[in-house]
Amino acid sequence: MMAKAHAHTWTIEKLSALELAKLKVVRENADRSGASELVAMCDSAIGLRKPPASTRTRKAADSEIGDLVTEYHFVCRNDRGVKFNSDGTFWSTSWVVAEEVLQKSLKYGAKFALHNSKAESSYRQGTIKDYQRIDDFDEGQVEARIDFLVVPDDTPLDWAGAGAGEKGYKRVKSSGIRAIDAIES
Repeated sequence: MMAKAHAHTWTIEKLSALELAKLKVVRENADRSGASELVAMCDSAIGLRKPPASTRTRKAADSEIGDLVTEYHFVCRNDRGVKFNSDGTFWSTSWVVAEEVLQKSLKYGAKFALHNSKAESSYRQGTIKDYQRIDDFDEGQVEARIDFLVVPDDTPLDWAGAGAGEKGYKRVKSSGIRAIDAIES
């Protein structure tokens, strides 16, 4: 006997009202059952949460001002949302990334990597060639996301970055830019 597909009754409002731990469980279950629309709604509800910045958090963020991101890592299972171009390049799905940080990264040949999980090396990676900004409008709010245009290569990258989210960055202190320039010269 086949199991019936179960339609969910979740709304972004219901998901946003959940405690973060419960919201993450709903997301994991949705991901496991292949309910991509519900996964996206959970990701949006998680993204809407802005924890109050503690003094310690602000100091850590302040110390990273001017940092150069040399690698962008994302958990994106099985090329979800990836579009392949006839010239061999590919477009990623949309990610929330600070555009001004990305513009600086492009000047130094930043890398892009997709992973099935943080524990695995990337399955798709390459050098970021360009990007396009995608503006989403939700209840009068504009949330900008970035689609990356990538020139692929065959060298898998290990996950970089800390935190519990689905994205990670490998950074070099601004003083390290001179070192990168020296390597490229």
